[in-house]
Amino acid sequence: MSVLPTTIYKVRIVCRTFNQARYIEDTMNGFCIQETKFPFVAIIIDDASTDGEPEIISQYLENHFDMVHAQYDENDDAKRIAAVHKDNPNCHFLVILLKYNFYSINKAQYPLYKGWYENVPYIAMCEGDDYWTDPNKLQKQVDFLDSHLDYSMVCCRAKMFSMRHNTFRKKDNSCRHGDGNLNPKEVIRRGGYYIPTCSMLYRSNVPGKDYPDYCKKCPVGDYPLQMWLTMKGIVYYFDSPMAVYRVDNPSAWSGKKDALKCYSEKELDAFRRQVDMLKGFAKDFPNYAKPCLRRAEFFINSKFRSCYAKDPENQKILEYFKEDIKQFGVLGWIDKRMRLCGNKHLLTLYYGTAFKWLFRNYLDLFW
Repeated sequence: MSVLPTTIYKVRIVCRTFNQARYIEDTMNGFCIQETKFPFVAIIIDDASTDGEPEIISQYLENHFDMVHAQYDENDDAKRIAAVHKDNPNCHFLVILLKYNFYSINKAQYPLYKGWYENVPYIAMCEGDDYWTDPNKLQKQVDFLDSHLDYSMVCCRAKMFSMRHNTFRKKDNSCRHGDGNLNPKEVIRRGGYYIPTCSMLYRSNVPGKDYPDYCKKCPVGDYPLQMWLTMKGIVYYFDSPMAVYRVDNPSAWSGKKDALKCYSEKELDAFRRQVDMLKGFAKDFPNYAKPCLRRAEFFINSKFRSCYAKDPENQKILEYFKEDIKQFGVLGWIDKRMRLCGNKHLLTLYYGTAFKWLFRNYLDLFW
């Protein structure tokens, strides 16, 4: 049986997950509690997890969805299951269990759910370790975009759960005080971290065919998408917590790197593509070139802070970002602080505490 949509959806939720068995049930619960006047579909793609996550997802379907009338199909790439929630008829799931890891071989997942994208006006996103807490999140966000046609995206405040300390942080993930519009400079400065993926809902037609290659090649998909959406429309922010964003999870992006040799060639290439993305925006949108280039400069600085202080003779990262270092003057900026501190351990302390604290709490001082 071919798995095809059984209705016309108002929202499609994209949830890509890998080895997040401990969290995926919270994520799926957040989808199922949504109270809407319209049908929506949550597309959950498990990229061949090895921690038992596929079994947890399958069992969740058995417990909460009408499996008697579910659709199934399977091939050499994946097993697909489409079903409707037993108690929430507006909640539909399309579960795609990949049989091998697509990410490791740069294989596109999109063809497996292409048919579920047609004629769906809105897209919401939520990764497999985050989750929604407000049952009215989708309805609130859709109602706003339905009545404000010049807006391209809405987002909301999220509570931050520290996985390292296993507790909620005292300060929520908020990028402004009170409901209101976010101007492009705020999105450039605060996008990605302060606008978590799980808070977003946007118009499916806005990225469009002119979505640039430097955005597509960027390894972090949410930040360039947020920037593009704010260039193409207005972004509205709800200052009420509707989701939980898990942080302090060691990974290629958030894990701490104690020395330059910790960065692999693959990671360095990913870092470079992020810088190229910001430079691309600066070129295509000259009115916002300054904040884009400053963001790129800060990004390069962040790669230097501790590793350059501990091993200033190592030229690997200097050569890799040679063009950008020359353009932004990053090396001279660091050398001055090395001379000021006189000791590489003091420099590490300087960057690891004072600068990080200032940047998090007084971001606007740097722009």
